Amino acid sequence: MVIPVAWHMPLAVLGLLLGLLAAAAIVRRYQEYKAHQRIRLGALAARAGALERALEQLSRIPLSRPLRAAVRRCIAQHYRVIRRIHRGYRDIDRLLGEANQRAEGDAGPSGGQVPAINGPEEYARLLQAMDVLISALASRAMARESGAQAAQWLQEACERRAELSARYFIVQAHRAQLSGKGRGAATLLHSLLVQLHKYGPDTPFVKELYREAEGMYERALRGRTMLDEPDSGTADDQRSNRSSAA
Repeated sequence: MVIPVAWHMPLAVLGLLLGLLAAAAIVRRYQEYKAHQRIRLGALAARAGALERALEQLSRIPLSRPLRAAVRRCIAQHYRVIRRIHRGYRDIDRLLGEANQRAEGDAGPSGGQVPAINGPEEYARLLQAMDVLISALASRAMARESGAQAAQWLQEACERRAELSARYFIVQAHRAQLSGKGRGAATLLHSLLVQLHKYGPDTPFVKELYREAEGMYERALRGRTMLDEPDSGTADDQRSNRSSAA
């Protein structure tokens, strides 16, 4: 079929327009791909950084060494994915190398009780750090990598979170009661019961914490000494240790 000469120019223009549209679509898809990559890289870096800060905040909190090592491996894996996506990501080799070293030598406390907490600001920081840690341990990636162990570590972290709350609220409530603020002590213990009920987990350890806190709450409501101990010379922190199921 012979195309009339009069159609040559319109068809050429049409072909040029179609080519431009196709090129624009390719450029747009590439830009969307790069934007998606930037978002993913940012999210991976943010998660790795949040976990690094959480472990630093929790350096005094007893957590098993296998748990700490698993979280460190998770951080290193985030950096490996970043390097695979963008080999030129800033300081990625250094970040990955440091993460691998820490995974081999995290020497935080692995046993004992949660130490004394210095006020509401520190409690809030520790609680936020525990939530970051728990979120990572509950992730599908951790379950795929570690299987049943991931569930055990998650339970351990949740129990430490419960102990952290018990440690803080019991000490604060006892101090409030000693200063004559009986209603304030009862309010603090009620907050602890809410925390334990809401966040659990439903394990014998947490049930024992709840039972002890409930007994203290009931004694505080009746105006009795919440710790119900005859030795009034015992220090606040020592009393709270005996009140803990840890």
